[in-house]
Amino acid sequence: MVPEGWGECRLGEVTEFQRGFDLPKSQRQVGEIPIISSAGYSGWHSTAKVERAGIVTGRYGSIGDVFLVYEDHWPLNTTLWVKDFHGNHIQWAYHLLQTIDYAKFSDKTGVPGINRNDIHRIKVRVPPLPEQRKIAEILGTWDRAIEVAEAQLAAAKTQKRSLMQQLLTGKRRFSEFEGQPWKEVRLGDVGQVITGSTPSTKNEHYYGGPIPFVSPADLDGRTLIYSAQKTLTHEGMSVSRTVPKGATLFSCIGYIGKVGLAGVDLVTNQQINAVVPNSSVDSEYLFYALSAIGPKVKLLAGHNVVPIVNKSEFSLQRITLPPLREQKKIAASLGIADVEVAIFSTNIENLRTEKNALMQQLLTGKRRVSI
Repeated sequence: MVPEGWGECRLGEVTEFQRGFDLPKSQRQVGEIPIISSAGYSGWHSTAKVERAGIVTGRYGSIGDVFLVYEDHWPLNTTLWVKDFHGNHIQWAYHLLQTIDYAKFSDKTGVPGINRNDIHRIKVRVPPLPEQRKIAEILGTWDRAIEVAEAQLAAAKTQKRSLMQQLLTGKRRFSEFEGQPWKEVRLGDVGQVITGSTPSTKNEHYYGGPIPFVSPADLDGRTLIYSAQKTLTHEGMSVSRTVPKGATLFSCIGYIGKVGLAGVDLVTNQQINAVVPNSSVDSEYLFYALSAIGPKVKLLAGHNVVPIVNKSEFSLQRITLPPLREQKKIAASLGIADVEVAIFSTNIENLRTEKNALMQQLLTGKRRVSI
């Protein structure tokens, strides 16, 4: 039921879209006009095609993201931009457009794409302009809270990177360890390197059990890896190379340099090398040391279609190794920094979840605002 005082119409009568404009890189000129692609801000140009604030969303390639642009801009031909708001409030329209499932309107080709005529036909509910302003004001408050949290997260990540660079190179020492020598070692000298494998996918008895079967997709920024998208049975584990709890996982094929620390005994596919630490190295210190050398290892793969660093090359990579007690203190300090990053990340997720729930209520009229 349409809320009292609201109207219902097609989206094209609220926000009328137009396809963006081609602008090859060879024709771009130095300037201060932002170029907006389906992925967002993508460069600068000297002139604008849209001389006002506006809304842009992906038309081809990357779809689903909606960008509110507060200045003159050039929307690329991979986008749709709002040509006419038909008197509606721009920030209310921005939030409304974020609720649309654009993937439903994507054609069936290999590259995602949407047709503006299809989304123009979507039925939407439209409150009076004063209520639009109030809704935009409320949701804008949530957006600002998310922006603050994102800035805090970025600062925490920067601080952690700086701390890693100082602690893992010895530029910053704890006073009780001053003067104690460090050494440089190969990965193969501080642990056993295990290259993963994939059990036969033809044997259904190998899959679907309690054992995490880790691929690079599961190395998603978490430190400790307890679960994976795919799992193995104990039978599947028995024909694979088991990686024990405490080993550091490092992707060496495709997405090189992604890391994780095994939180339980698990199995990895062949894209991952695991380093099982010996008694000379702390498992958490090894995790951070491998995190730090990821960019350097990535260079070894060159420009192959599928980047690969083999086990032998990986085993020869070097890390710096302080005394064991200092390793543990370094790892503990970086662990505290990780906790801070995780807190800010969780805060952002919670804010976004709460905002999305509020959007669904406010933009459908299930929850009304006082004017």
